[in-house]
Amino acid sequence: MNKFYILQSLREKDRKTGKEIYDVLKDKCDMFFKEYRTRQELMDILELVKVDIQTTDKKPFVHFDCHGNEDGIGVVKADWTEELITWKEIGDLFREIYLASTKKSIICFSSCKGFNTIKVVPEFKVCPFDYVAGSFEEIGFDDSFEAFKEFYEQIISGIDIKPAAYHIHNKYVKMKFICFSSNVLFELGAKSYLEKKTSKEELEKHKQITLKALGSVANLNPLQKAFLEYAYSEQGQKDYIEKWRKIFFS
Repeated sequence: MNKFYILQSLREKDRKTGKEIYDVLKDKCDMFFKEYRTRQELMDILELVKVDIQTTDKKPFVHFDCHGNEDGIGVVKADWTEELITWKEIGDLFREIYLASTKKSIICFSSCKGFNTIKVVPEFKVCPFDYVAGSFEEIGFDDSFEAFKEFYEQIISGIDIKPAAYHIHNKYVKMKFICFSSNVLFELGAKSYLEKKTSKEELEKHKQITLKALGSVANLNPLQKAFLEYAYSEQGQKDYIEKWRKIFFS
């Protein structure tokens, strides 16, 4: 069984698609709706979600209907000004939920570029998600409403999340709907890390930064020197990824 939490923060003239999804589906499943207008209100709602999740055996789907960009998701305040909640902050909030409940959420972002959530893949921290869904594109309200409504209808009817996501991806082509498991998210995060930080030039640069912080190589004993060479080698970086993997899935 699943429970759906629809959280909405939209501009004055926006179509209120989160509330519309709630109104259409609330009689078909266990569904909660709340609008937030400040960062603190969102934190308070997620605290409520954390308590709720601990007292039910249902799988949590948390749906954000909001604006967003490569850095995070937007909060539209009561005076219609806006502030940003970063992907890191979102990840940290859901990590608290997971550590308290031992339940990993399915997070859905009905926001522009909602799939920059690759930034919620932290180094050496446990992953609080089973799946993350969203779009690579700047999506319209009509597509957002229809796609997520149908996605949830399929889940409610008993269809597994993977074929349901595949169906939505193929039907709403312009939206480029994607739903990645925690396994895929980790591989994407690890690949991004390796591409950015493990060229010979990058490894040497980071080794020199470390040496500068330590003073000089003359300050190191033989064991420290050997570890430094290993840590900034290709094998050392691969081992780093494997240690990261164990923590990520703990």
